[in-house]
Amino acid sequence: MIHWTRWAVIGLLSLSALLVRAQEANPKNEIGVDATYLIARFIPNSTGFELSSTALTYRRYFDSFNLRAGLGFQSSNQEYTLEGIDEVFTSNRRFFLASLGIERPIELSERWQTYFGLDIFYSQLDDLGLTIYNFNAGVREEQIVESNQGVSPFLGIRFRINDRVSLFSEANFQLYITDTKEDQRVIYEAEGFFVPIDEDVPSLESMNVAFNAPYTIRIAVSL
Repeated sequence: MIHWTRWAVIGLLSLSALLVRAQEANPKNEIGVDATYLIARFIPNSTGFELSSTALTYRRYFDSFNLRAGLGFQSSNQEYTLEGIDEVFTSNRRFFLASLGIERPIELSERWQTYFGLDIFYSQLDDLGLTIYNFNAGVREEQIVESNQGVSPFLGIRFRINDRVSLFSEANFQLYITDTKEDQRVIYEAEGFFVPIDEDVPSLESMNVAFNAPYTIRIAVSL
């Protein structure tokens, strides 16, 4: 994920250098990526930086408002080799996010702009984990699928490096419904050992509110 982001930022900057020479005076589209990790590498003793769940953003400019969309995907795997068991067990974690919204920009100066608006979003977390019992005598697989859907009012700030390239960050509130489903199954059981399992795990639905501070920085190129 980090390696992909670094090359995406380099590619956007290269593309920007070509677009600056273009004849079009008023670009109508913008593509952005999370540049938090790349920027943090140039800050001495920087800690606590993390990547946003929204890896790619798109904007379509209009006269007094912008339409915007976001996509994000994260994936990780971990393999376990247990002593005395000739089998490899795998846990994995998948996350997907999609959003669509509208925003109103307000010009503060030639370089600075603030904006506000509202997104609708959907996300899903698929977490497949393992519980290991009694010194490798049993292994239970547990899959939790958590789906979120809701609305997110936001407030952001943008700094223009030039006419084509800008940096921006934003804070938002999220009001959303979470639907959680869990499934369990036994994938290894030593002779004479019993692995407990709850076959009737209920689905849960809840209403949630969250606040996300502007802890990430994105770089965007107008096309």
